Amino acid sequence: MLAKVKVAFPGVPDGLVHPRNFEVGDTVEGDLAAVAVAEGWAEAEEGDDNGAGGVALDKMKVDELKAHAASLSIDLGEAKTKAEIIAVIVAAAAASTE
Repeated sequence: MLAKVKVAFPGVPDGLVHPRNFEVGDTVEGDLAAVAVAEGWAEAEEGDDNGAGGVALDKMKVDELKAHAASLSIDLGEAKTKAEIIAVIVAAAAASTE
């Protein structure tokens, strides 16, 4: 997933350990992008579906996300918030393509 930052925030890019500050206009990717979109800090790039096979996860409500995860047999574990649920779905989609 790719997203364009619309509100500056600190975050840790996928695969790294140390946080950095993302500024308005920066592009974020992967799980960090999914969380940033879910939190309203970034907007998904045009045509990006969060790696969800054509489903725009960031446009769904929590109940819809839970139903979508269940339809894909994805165990959400302790995920409760929209950002957490999206991160689990995105990670499961990435794992299934490896």
